[in-house]
Amino acid sequence: LKVLDVSSSKFVLFPESICKLEQLNTLILGSNELVVVPECICKLNSLEKLILWDNNIYKLPDCLNDMPILKELDLTGMEYNHKEQDELRARFPYLKIKMSLPCNCHFD
Repeated sequence: LKVLDVSSSKFVLFPESICKLEQLNTLILGSNELVVVPECICKLNSLEKLILWDNNIYKLPDCLNDMPILKELDLTGMEYNHKEQDELRARFPYLKIKMSLPCNCHFD
């Protein structure tokens, strides 16, 4: 299995069984209700694209930086302000991160 599209599946928790799909190169989890991406995602050494659009992600694992082939992270449709977007780009300098325009929102 090279591409897995489980968009609009109403996931609240990341299905950790996905982390066993070692040959996966594109994972599409858009339009769910995810808030956290677990560390186990970093076991997917063949992953090139991680598509997470339209979720509520507030926590991404630092190990994304250690994934040798991962090039693209899609976070469009999520409400990140300018500061949060800058912080994400600084945390993951080797990834092409797609994001929507920054919101004028402030979360404490």
